[in-house]
Amino acid sequence: MTIKPLKPLKATHVYCIITAHPASNPITEALFSNPVGFNVSISTESTNPTIQNMKVLVAYATIFGSTRAIAERIATRISTASHGDYTTTVLPVDAQPPPNISEYDALIIGSCIHGQRWIKPARKFIKAHYKQFRSDPKPIWVFSVGVPEAKPQWRHGREKAKVEKELGKYMSFKSHELLNGEWKAESTPPVTLCCFKWRRFDEFGDYREWDVVDAWADSVLLQLQTLLEVN
Repeated sequence: MTIKPLKPLKATHVYCIITAHPASNPITEALFSNPVGFNVSISTESTNPTIQNMKVLVAYATIFGSTRAIAERIATRISTASHGDYTTTVLPVDAQPPPNISEYDALIIGSCIHGQRWIKPARKFIKAHYKQFRSDPKPIWVFSVGVPEAKPQWRHGREKAKVEKELGKYMSFKSHELLNGEWKAESTPPVTLCCFKWRRFDEFGDYREWDVVDAWADSVLLQLQTLLEVN
C-alpha cells in the first residue's frame, strides 16, 4: 500500500485512538513516521468508562408486607455478593418523594398480584415511568408475588403470562419470576374469601420459598456481573 504525502492543513494536532498494534497498520505507520510535521497524540483512554459501583433500585408494591420481605431479601442477596460491588436501595413504589430511577444503573420491580395483575400502585409506577424507560433504558428485572401453590396447577402459567403481557406494554425486562407469597384469611377481602371457599381454594398459609427467591436473585446477580464486565 502506498501512502501519498498530504497537503499542509491548518490543524497542528491529530488525535488518534489506537485499538490495534500500530505496526500492523500502514496508515498508523505513516502517522508515526510523521511525514508532514504533525504532532501526533495517542489516546488510550476508554470511551466507555467502567462502572465501579452499580446502584440497584429494588422497588416494590405490597399490601400486607409479604412482597416487601421478598424485596428486602433480594436486595440483601445482591448487596452482600462476594463478586462485584453493588449498592441496593429498597423502596415502595409509592414512596414520598417517589424513587428517582435516573439515579440507578439497574432496576428490580416487584408487586403482589390481585386478580391476576399487579396492584394499582405498581401499575401506576410503571405507567408514570413509561417514557423514561424508553428514553433512558436500563436493565430491568421484575417479580410478582402470588400464591400459585394454593391454586390449581392450570392457573400458574396463565397468571404469569397475563402479568407479562400487561407489563410488556410499558417496559422491556430481562426476566419475570412468579414467586409464592403469604396468604392469610384475615387479609383476604370477604367477597374473595367466600368465592375461594366456594371453589375450595382456601389453603391459607405462608408459601414463600426463600431458596427459590435466593436462586432468582442469584440469576439477576449473574447478569449484573456480566454488565459490569462489559462496561
